[in-house]
Amino acid sequence: MDNFLERPELIGKLSRAEVGKLFAQVRVLEGAVFAKLLSGGGEPEHQTPASAPSTQEPGPRMLSRSEVAKRIAVSKITVTRMVARETFPAPIHVGSQLRWRLSDIERWERET
Repeated sequence: MDNFLERPELIGKLSRAEVGKLFAQVRVLEGAVFAKLLSGGGEPEHQTPASAPSTQEPGPRMLSRSEVAKRIAVSKITVTRMVARETFPAPIHVGSQLRWRLSDIERWERET
């Protein structure tokens, strides 16, 4: 399974558990890539989930729509409307979820 992508004969021959393990590894690596890119770093270092250091510096603090709404004392739909009107920082897509950088929210708070 180490070279799964280089071995097309394995496609269709993996068990559900093996596919689940592969997807879990992909998710861990995607998280590392997003954290590295969002922190302003360049190309992320290649790490497997087992070799990822536990003392890795955290990326920028990211807020959900609920957290943003609570912080600025408006409803979640108001946050969405403000983004649509371009009166509020646009979110970042992290997978299928939307997140806001805390630094962007703090800048918006200072400017308004």
